[in-house]
Amino acid sequence: MKYFIFFMFPLLQAVVQAQTPQIRVYAYSREITPGIIPDPGNDSIKKMPPVQLPKVYHIYAEIKKGYRVHINTAFIDGQYYHVSMQKVKTPVIKDRYEGMMNSDQKDLLVKRTANDVYEIKLGNTCLAFTGKKNAETMRTGKAVMLIADYKKTTSYPGLPEIKMLSPVQGM
Repeated sequence: MKYFIFFMFPLLQAVVQAQTPQIRVYAYSREITPGIIPDPGNDSIKKMPPVQLPKVYHIYAEIKKGYRVHINTAFIDGQYYHVSMQKVKTPVIKDRYEGMMNSDQKDLLVKRTANDVYEIKLGNTCLAFTGKKNAETMRTGKAVMLIADYKKTTSYPGLPEIKMLSPVQGM
């Protein structure tokens, strides 16, 4: 019996090490609104097509310190993106009104932690994602999902919704 335990221990240890570490996702979006409010009495402005300004996403992944997890694809609001990771210091705090004068209000996006925190920077969109066969089924019910590789395993951490921050004025 003790030989059985002796031989099973390395196998059990290998299984535990192969699992992807727990990844906590933080997801925020911010709408950019037009900087000028149109005059409702001006007919020329009424005829202009509405301006569609982009949404800005702030996505972060918290990973246990020391694990080398690689994230290169994300699913956000119905679209796949190529992404890159950049390590950031915690806490992560953003100005609530980003760039407006006299803005002393802040949003805490990620609390201080001993774990590693990475900002997920969006790149180009992907038309279709075929890299991982489980990705399509794993994204069901998620507004944001990361595709994380660790050694030979893949995990799909995500969130059902993206928290909206206060909108800011664009130019």
